[in-house]
Order: sequence, then structure tokens, then C-alpha cells
Amino acid sequence: MRPIFDFLVLGVVYMVKRSYAPKYCRIAVEGITGSGVSSFLWYLEGYGGSHIQWTNESESVWDGNWSNADWFNYTAHKYGEWIYGMNTIPKGSTIFYERSIWSNMVYAQWDYRIRHFLDLEGYKILKSEYEKMISNCPLPHLVVYFECAADKSPLPRNQFIALDDLYETWLSIMESKGVQVLRMTRPNTYGLEHDFWVEKIIQQIEIYTRATYK
Repeated sequence: MRPIFDFLVLGVVYMVKRSYAPKYCRIAVEGITGSGVSSFLWYLEGYGGSHIQWTNESESVWDGNWSNADWFNYTAHKYGEWIYGMNTIPKGSTIFYERSIWSNMVYAQWDYRIRHFLDLEGYKILKSEYEKMISNCPLPHLVVYFECAADKSPLPRNQFIALDDLYETWLSIMESKGVQVLRMTRPNTYGLEHDFWVEKIIQQIEIYTRATYK
């Protein structure tokens, strides 16, 4: 098997108008498909919230039918995004990651246990390589998690429930490591307009960053 870093392809950081966080802050934006993660980040980009590290759309974890090599490629890519983002944004800025390296094994477990695309050998090797990667990798300061009802996601209900459970376990682990978790609900749950919804989320994030990084 080829070394995992042979597959590394770095993403692109998109620069937007202003950064409101008083000091540097790494924010992982997470959620099941249908939860509003991408919608929030698109609005944030137009709003001028900060720097955004987008996931390469050609490498969608939702597609399935990935080989072991595809999973190694994706994991190395997500690690590369995390490091690249930290090393390239200006000092004192905030960066938002669209589903970061830190949630990678949530999806790997889901693919292995539920969808059965990733086999046992591949999962064990991937887990070992992943743990090596994150051993000296800085944690996110904040996870913004978008909750989603099963009927709002395009996933089959059994797959949604399994992934939701894996995410909940992961969020608890992040909190145990000292990472703050901000839970949000997609706007149509409350009947709110998207712009108002995004502004309220940004306000909550701003309150967090100002309180934490005075």
C-alpha cells in the first residue's frame, strides 16, 4: 500500500471581507448533510465573516463506494486543509473549516459499520494513520454543530440515525478535550429567514470569541 501522504492534495482558502474575532480562532463547522452547513458558509462568505476552508466538492464523503485508497486520500486531504489553513491565514484572523479533519473518523466509522464500503483492514490502517496525523495537530477552538431532523436529510433513515449517534459521541469527546461546542438548528425548523438565521449565528460566534480571546 502506498504511503498516505502520497495522496495529499491541498485545498483552497477563500478570503472574505473582514474578520471580527479579536484573536486567532479555529472553528470547525459540522453537521449531517441537509443540516445547513454549506448554506451557512455560503452566506458567511458573502457576509464577510472570516476565512473559509472549503471541502473539495469532488471528494464528497456522501457519494460512497470509496476504495481504501480513496479514504486515505480524503483523510490526508482533510489533514492538509487543516494545516494549510493555519499556516496561510493572517495572524489574528478566524478560519472556518467545512467539516474538518477532526470529524473524519465519524464518517469512516459510518462507512465501515453501516454502509460497508470501507473494509476492516482498511479501517484499521486508516485509524492508525489518522491517529498519527492528529497526535501533534492543534484542536479546534470551537465546533459549530448544525443539528438536523431525519426528515430534512436526504440520507436513508437508518443511515441518518447511525451517523447522528456517531456525531453525538464525537461531540462529547471534543467537549472532554476542552473544545467548546455550539449547537444550532437549521432555519426552517424555526421558520426564520436565512439572512436573519446566519446573522444570529455569527452574533453567537462573535460573543464566544470575544469572551474567550479578550
